[in-house]
Amino acid sequence: MVRRSWGWVLTVALAVAVVSLVSGLATQTELNGDANGLLATRLTFTKLLNTGTAWAGVLILAGRLVRRPRQAAAAGVLSGWLLLGAHYGLGQVLGVYTGDIWAENLNWFLLTGAIGAPLGLIGAAAGRPGGWGAAARLAVPAGAVIEPSYRGMFDLPDATPWPGMLSNVLCGATLLVLGGAGLVAALRRGGRAVRVLDSAA
Repeated sequence: MVRRSWGWVLTVALAVAVVSLVSGLATQTELNGDANGLLATRLTFTKLLNTGTAWAGVLILAGRLVRRPRQAAAAGVLSGWLLLGAHYGLGQVLGVYTGDIWAENLNWFLLTGAIGAPLGLIGAAAGRPGGWGAAARLAVPAGAVIEPSYRGMFDLPDATPWPGMLSNVLCGATLLVLGGAGLVAALRRGGRAVRVLDSAA
């Protein structure tokens, strides 16, 4: 069971690392400006996968998969480093990034080392009953609701080509919808748990 859980941790981190990179690769048709609709769609998907909510969500999910606090803390850090390493490593192999990418993004590895354990612990707590579990389940949807405004996804500079502007708006709107739905689901689950406890008292 433990090995299977860690297997899922590695699989999810690698999958997000690869897809978030590959989805950002433009086709020649897009570069020629002949497929702006496709470009807007691809950019929306790429931006969603590269949001802070998505990447933090991977670390939280890693903790949720392994469950035990110590393992969850380790899973948060290791899955984050794997996510970054696989993303930049594959990008270097494909010629998207140069060898300087590692030094330029060292801060992300350091940040992951600092916040990975807490995020993993949030994931472990999310599967538990009680107030801490209810609060932990709000983390990802709350982040999804906050991020669009924090990153200015609905700001539309005139100089930005329309596929880029549309993808920003669609990405922000998608985060708001999914985050709102997640908050409602988490709050309803918490409300049901409270009613069960009240009826048992």
